Amino acid sequence: MDFKSVLVYSIIVIVVALGVAYALSSQLKYTYSISTTLLSNGTHTVYPFQKSGFKLYINNTGSKSVTSLPLLIYINGNPFGNYKVTLPAGKGGAIYWNYTYPANGTYTFEVIADPGHLFDIQNRSLAQASVTVNVSAQQSPEVYTSVPNNGISGTDTFAIFRNGSSALANIALGYNISVVNQMLGPAHSIVLRTLQNLAGTINAGRGAISYYKNGSIAYTTWLQGTLSPGIVAAIVNSFSVPMTSISLNGTPALYAAVSNTVSVCFFYSNGWTKMISYYNNTSSGTCSNIAASAHTDSESALISSGFNSTPRLANLSSNFYYTNSIYLGSAITHLNGSFGAASLFGNQYGTYLSYIKQNVPSVDISRNQTCNGIVYPSGNVFICSSFVAPLYGSGETTALINETVVTSNYTASLYSFVNSSNLRQANENGLRLLLSRNISSRSAGWNTPFRNTCTILNVSISCNVLGFNHTTSFASLRFVNNLGSTIKISSASCAVSGAHQNEALNLSIAQGQSANAILYCYNLPVPVATAQTSYSLSLNYTINGMVQRAYGYVNISNFAV
Repeated sequence: MDFKSVLVYSIIVIVVALGVAYALSSQLKYTYSISTTLLSNGTHTVYPFQKSGFKLYINNTGSKSVTSLPLLIYINGNPFGNYKVTLPAGKGGAIYWNYTYPANGTYTFEVIADPGHLFDIQNRSLAQASVTVNVSAQQSPEVYTSVPNNGISGTDTFAIFRNGSSALANIALGYNISVVNQMLGPAHSIVLRTLQNLAGTINAGRGAISYYKNGSIAYTTWLQGTLSPGIVAAIVNSFSVPMTSISLNGTPALYAAVSNTVSVCFFYSNGWTKMISYYNNTSSGTCSNIAASAHTDSESALISSGFNSTPRLANLSSNFYYTNSIYLGSAITHLNGSFGAASLFGNQYGTYLSYIKQNVPSVDISRNQTCNGIVYPSGNVFICSSFVAPLYGSGETTALINETVVTSNYTASLYSFVNSSNLRQANENGLRLLLSRNISSRSAGWNTPFRNTCTILNVSISCNVLGFNHTTSFASLRFVNNLGSTIKISSASCAVSGAHQNEALNLSIAQGQSANAILYCYNLPVPVATAQTSYSLSLNYTINGMVQRAYGYVNISNFAV
């Protein structure tokens, strides 16, 4: 009940029961005549997550005023609300409230005045009233009945739960991720703003996007909750898109032409607020055309049977999320002959999206992939960890990191949308989650366009970076002796400012020769998002019995192997 919205007439005083004293005992000796009437506006078909309005009228038909009369409201025998009412003799008043049904079923609302028999009421049968509302089960979410099922070349069916609409919107607002974009359809901005602004009114959603051989795209999402087409219309109107009231087989609907090729329709039907958007590259055909036609859902069975015929993929995608998280959504894709599965989930640290798909055709893992990030090796499995660039600049407190492993038959990715301060931990946890899938004992390697550099300011010695292990912070360096005599490097330091520490090397290098060394580069905690870490390099060496020192720096890109 929305207690804040209760309307009170001047002839009735209603006080919340908590903390209010009972009527004076002197009143109890009088005999009162009290009647109640309870009405509901739920005469139409009611579905879960719809509201019904209720009017309770209570009347003092006696000759004595009554003070602090207890009044209790029950739903299916369970206490729902309680009041104290004061009524002058011969006067009455009304209380109004709304109720949103959490599920289908039968709901009996009962009002009882003075349930504890504190007052002497003449006819108690008149002092109580009830009304029953039958809430129908909503339509089964067969979303493909909203779009044509013939000529589909690829499709994606998805579901969102609980706060999934908000999580999906938060990611889509800042980042361009294909598996997320597929859940928004051709009228991307309108659906995105609907999910964002109405997240608190959405309990669950089902949807699908279908790509057709003629280049058209049809999208539908069915949303369950307290939202309505009128609320969606206000959002569409904020885009300055003209809307037209139409009828879809007798169902009132709203139509909006977003562009010459994209249109969107929305309406309420059988317990769902339904949105359909349509893209037609020939500039003919609209959402109203496809929504007005009856469609037989043949695609769901094809997706289900196709996905289940790949038990290895089903097994790998199962439980591809953190155990201490809340499941927020899922998707099954069938694009370019490849099945895939995504899971949206979250916890107190952030929101995550896992996605694994078949590689059709299979990938030649003898040829390296390109990684614009850090490569983490684990045996013969290599994971690329990189940052997804935000759409609207930087400076935000949240960031998105993507970790991907590619095997012959599968590609698995994890997107972690977390606070920037949690990036390092999210990266480490993501690596472990990907490795726990045991996708393959061997994966493709990675190439990178980025390079690490090593520079010594003394031209007598030069160096370069052979490799850097981001997990252990060990740098593999090559030193070249440009002098005319043998040098002996006794110790060296590789560290960020404030972490200086010498390490013994005992490395002899003849004239014009080179030698390799493994040097630990001391690093203070820095965000994973730092594009580059610059280490100060110092060498202690002797030449012809004289102790010398050389200085330089090692630049390690955090987007490098």
